[in-house]
Amino acid sequence: APRSPPSDRDASLRVKVLLGLGNPGAQYEATRHNVGWMVLDRLADVWRCDDWRRDGDALVASGTLGDQRVRLVKPQTYYNLSGQV
Repeated sequence: APRSPPSDRDASLRVKVLLGLGNPGAQYEATRHNVGWMVLDRLADVWRCDDWRRDGDALVASGTLGDQRVRLVKPQTYYNLSGQV
């Protein structure tokens, strides 16, 4: 059976998730390995998201962009383990 279009209520529950990859540790802090985290830090500032907080093996920040809810996610695992987050 065809699906009905989402209702306005459904749309208000949706969250866009942006995930940026990086590597933990001071040796990677300002390197190309952490460009994904750097981009999310900038977006969090521009979009005035909440402060970063730990959620499992990730740091997350939430906010809104217009009427769209967004969640930024920075896995705190190395690249090859980021799928676990």
